Amino acid sequence: MNEIVRISRENLHPGRSPNLPKKMVWLMMVTVFVGTIAFFTNAVLGQVARLGYIEGRGRVIDGDSLYVGRTEVRLVGIDAPESHQFCRNSKGKRYFCGRMATRKLQQLLRKGKVVCQSRGYDRYNRILAECWVFGKRNAITNLNEAMVMAGMAAAYTKYSDEYRALESLAKRRRAGIWKGRFHFPWYYRNRDRKSLTNTAVSPITPVGASASQSCPPHRPYCKNIRSCQYACFLLKICNFRRLDGDRDGIPCENVCRRRCP
Repeated sequence: MNEIVRISRENLHPGRSPNLPKKMVWLMMVTVFVGTIAFFTNAVLGQVARLGYIEGRGRVIDGDSLYVGRTEVRLVGIDAPESHQFCRNSKGKRYFCGRMATRKLQQLLRKGKVVCQSRGYDRYNRILAECWVFGKRNAITNLNEAMVMAGMAAAYTKYSDEYRALESLAKRRRAGIWKGRFHFPWYYRNRDRKSLTNTAVSPITPVGASASQSCPPHRPYCKNIRSCQYACFLLKICNFRRLDGDRDGIPCENVCRRRCP
């Protein structure tokens, strides 16, 4: 009789294995869960890769470039003083502003993970990107903007006007390099390659100083001017009006295509 009862109970639940361990059941559930998470994670990462994002820990190179993981990234639209470049403070004392810019970027990178959106490549095959640092309590810092706002980088208007407004704000606040006098980084690099001439080197830009302290003694010719920004400086600050022969507000039309700001 007992044997008949046991067989009847097994027939009521034919699909259940009475000897299956509970640990095995939990292991199967965890495996399915992890597999599902991995599937969606791979899908998201694939989408991120297609959109041109890179992420990882940031390591500073200089004031406008860094490593994100093993990838070298150049912060797009800004230009920080070169590592060996010096500036002068409001009292005329010389200091290494390039090193200061590097330390500022290093300080920002310590806040957390870096995420960069690629904008292309420069001539050195570095990724040009806008980057953010994701810190504690969901704090997000835009590295490009932060460096310009701190006065540790200038807007690289040769390639982009994106950070021009922030640069103007930093200049009004006399932040960082705007406290004193300095060469714009792109002119400083020119100075390293060429002899000191009016066309290759920007005059040191003063804050709260007269134009005679920074303008060249003689008007350069437009054919020797390589930058619209320098041409506008000569026209607006140094008052070399002959650079705008037709009086349309556009000096040296061989390099300028629009009116000076």
